[in-house]
Amino acid sequence: MKPWERVARAMQRAVPDRVPLYEMHIPPKIAAAILGRDPSQVMLHNPGAFFRLAAEGRVDLDKVNRRVAEELVSLYTKLGINWIRVVGAYTHVPREVKRLGEREWLVDGRLLVWSGETLWDPQMLWDAATAPDPDDLLRYCRSAKPEVDPRAFDVLREVVKRVKGGTSSPSTLTARGGPSSPPHPS
Repeated sequence: MKPWERVARAMQRAVPDRVPLYEMHIPPKIAAAILGRDPSQVMLHNPGAFFRLAAEGRVDLDKVNRRVAEELVSLYTKLGINWIRVVGAYTHVPREVKRLGEREWLVDGRLLVWSGETLWDPQMLWDAATAPDPDDLLRYCRSAKPEVDPRAFDVLREVVKRVKGGTSSPSTLTARGGPSSPPHPS
């Protein structure tokens, strides 16, 4: 059974030949070991590497996003995972990036902390006393008019091209671009 069929059957609550494999997040250290690269050279799920390039003025968004797509397809192929969780592409280069410490970055005036696995904005951490009212957040989200930069889908386009275009092992992969899009046949 092809990954597309396996994933579709599982989503339809039918019985596939085996459980389709899916991974939500592969941290850069683990990805580096699988890909045989230094962790600082892995771009997938690695804002620290992106910030370093931005601070050095060496970001080429097209190159970075192609690298992210290549790493996704390589990882999922090597691991035999059926369903690719495609990440959003980098859409802009920050104007100001400054490393403040081993884990802290100042990015366009915002303090961000990169743990090596997750990126945190300490200003967004709330305790129960200072957390926004959930109803206010819901009203805000319902009234917001988000603008989506079409470049946000560059990694998805590149993954689909690689999976469907034969530059990987398409028999092992199904690309998925987000919660509302169906799996793509391989």
